Amino acid sequence: MQSLTPQLTAKLVFLSDMNSSIKIGQTLSLQKVTMLPHAEKPEREQMLEMLLSELDGMVYRCRNDEHWTMEFVSEGCKNLTGYRPEELLDNARISYDTITHPHDRERVREEVNKALEANTTFSLEYRIFHADGSIKWVWERGSALRHTPGQPQMIH
Repeated sequence: MQSLTPQLTAKLVFLSDMNSSIKIGQTLSLQKVTMLPHAEKPEREQMLEMLLSELDGMVYRCRNDEHWTMEFVSEGCKNLTGYRPEELLDNARISYDTITHPHDRERVREEVNKALEANTTFSLEYRIFHADGSIKWVWERGSALRHTPGQPQMIH
């Protein structure tokens, strides 16, 4: 008998440079609602990694905390931010809040929290500091990932 692995449902939302070919209003949503044998899992993971690597933007999952602590970051973050995923994960080198332009931080936090409280999707544009020191305008769209009581609210 084959062992089965439950597959998670995930909404992948990305952050994109304003000059990207991705236009406002486009969202990638991938869902897996079936049980797949273990043998198929590596192939599925490779396919997902390939799809994410082709996106002209950054797919992420972060905590709704003071740093926007990243728990998942796609490879697209290197082009967008100048940082490798492992540098942003768990604020290993730098937090996402730190690279958000200081004049935009409060507005971004207010707009995100307002949408989360209303249980709606947020969509906003703001500036970030690229690792090379340049300023980039980004467009972000996301929503809350429902959490269990006592656990931090996640954004994706």
